[in-house]
Amino acid sequence: MNRTRVITATVVTALAIGSGIAFAKPAGPARVAAEPILLHAVGNYITLQPGQEATVRSRQCPDGEMAISGGVQSSAAPGAFTLTVSTPWWDHGPRGWLAGGRNSGSQPIDMYVYGFCTAATMPDTLLPGLPSGQTGEG
Repeated sequence: MNRTRVITATVVTALAIGSGIAFAKPAGPARVAAEPILLHAVGNYITLQPGQEATVRSRQCPDGEMAISGGVQSSAAPGAFTLTVSTPWWDHGPRGWLAGGRNSGSQPIDMYVYGFCTAATMPDTLLPGLPSGQTGEG
């Protein structure tokens, strides 16, 4: 009987110690970066005549900055503009935005391409095989 009590006491003690580890004090709140992330937009536009298709790049992000997002907007009526491409353009990293579209309507339309830039760096090891000056424009 004493042997059973010793084993039971040992198991209970081990579980109590183990549960203390399992219920450790939770970590404090997540910390937020002290510096805000500053963004600015670079853009460009073209007027597409009826039936015309074109590809346009935004202006280039300033030195030391990269495009982290972008897009395209048109002044076309619904169904009169077809987006053909929307992607970053590259020169050792995303330096702006590239977009293409087709005016399938009967009136001229404006196509505006924009990119959002911020201070960033990208190691060249993430860009294998891209020759210097590659822009993503075919």
